[in-house]
Amino acid sequence: MGIGVAAAAALIGIPSGLGPPDAIDGRVLGRLAALAVLSGLLALPVALPASIGRGYLPAVGGLMVLVVGAQVAMVAGAGNWWPWSVAAIWAMGTDAGMEPVGPVWLTVVPMVSALGAAATVAWWPHVEVVLPAVGHTVPPFSVVTHVIWDLGPASYLWGIVIPSPQS
Repeated sequence: MGIGVAAAAALIGIPSGLGPPDAIDGRVLGRLAALAVLSGLLALPVALPASIGRGYLPAVGGLMVLVVGAQVAMVAGAGNWWPWSVAAIWAMGTDAGMEPVGPVWLTVVPMVSALGAAATVAWWPHVEVVLPAVGHTVPPFSVVTHVIWDLGPASYLWGIVIPSPQS
């Protein structure tokens, strides 16, 4: 979506009379698109508290902790080391008075995202899916691999998946 916003901003400038983007505008649009991708990647670790807490509120709490942590890191002068602020510092650049961010710190963002996603996936085998329609629990991966028997095809519309009786 962020890449689309950058492309739309570039295309809107032409009919509005601003003309095509020049080299500086292209650099800014490239940073905007990269910032959107990096910020999207940094949302992946928030899936772990959502999975552990079985809802969206733990994810909101985890996100708030990360945002406050980014602010504290910036005030303390460690913003270049905190993955949740390094992308924004890089995108603002030295023109905005920020310290330069090395490419090594930008590679930390995908690594943190991969670790968060891996931790979330590692958590999933330890949980159970409760099916309120029938009142029993099944491991989450078996929900996907079984055929619906009890409720028929309409149960897909309700999001209810029933394991087959043969399991």
